[in-house]
Amino acid sequence: MKNLILITIGIVGSLALLSSFAIVHSAGTGNTIEGCIGFLPAGKSYSFNIAGSVDTTGASPKMAGSFTLSDPTLPAERAELPEEAKGFASCVAALIR
Repeated sequence: MKNLILITIGIVGSLALLSSFAIVHSAGTGNTIEGCIGFLPAGKSYSFNIAGSVDTTGASPKMAGSFTLSDPTLPAERAELPEEAKGFASCVAALIR
């Protein structure tokens, strides 16, 4: 059962990576954040932040970071990103991985 769960997680992770790759390349310019803008609906404003750190002091470099996208018109308690903006989030996430 444990192996089945690990295999399922691996398959889901692979599919997510492939779909992110497809989203980036279908965006036209696709290798820039600006190229991902086409996934956002017209007539709205969004805020996004990318933060990260890299530690190269050990034997292998370690990277940690975060990407957030928000719609400032939504109330704070409704933090779920609207479906219409998820393509942009996936596109940018694929660029920064």
